[in-house]
Amino acid sequence: MDLQSLRYFQFVAMYRNFSKAAEHFYIGQSALSRQIANLEKELGVQLFVRDTRNVHLTDAGAVLYDECDLLLRHHELVFRKLEAAKSGASGQLGIATVTNFGAAFTTLVQQYTAAYPNVRTRIDDVAFPQLSDSILHGVYDLAFTLDFEVPANDALAQISIGHDHFVAVMREDYPFPPGMW
Repeated sequence: MDLQSLRYFQFVAMYRNFSKAAEHFYIGQSALSRQIANLEKELGVQLFVRDTRNVHLTDAGAVLYDECDLLLRHHELVFRKLEAAKSGASGQLGIATVTNFGAAFTTLVQQYTAAYPNVRTRIDDVAFPQLSDSILHGVYDLAFTLDFEVPANDALAQISIGHDHFVAVMREDYPFPPGMW
């Protein structure tokens, strides 16, 4: 599956409009339509129901859309790990935060990077419904969020940090350096 076609699909699904998605990528609508048609042919399913005014996801399209962001983020993770290995970094720590919360954890991340300078650290804003899956599938090592936002899941652990009900959420088996929290 071509990753660019997957990105095109994601934006058509998000906008529910081929013209707006084409504008987003600065390409013609017919070129975008061809890419989506090729993706549908490759997957063997129709992804959209189109009429003269609206675009709607089919059931198969909804499945792909639900997993699309995770697929693209995982692909990006693989390339970041390759870049880290090329530069001699000894590890990578991927942190997800609910949109617009990243700045609240700047000091904590700075302390970590000072203690572990050879570990590449990144923080990405992620929509909350995708946080748990991103952690469970290894796209991120942990997430910073509010404690009442964490779904009940035996595979996830959470540790209180700071104030205002903030927690770090990670896989239950995540190996922490001694004294990290």
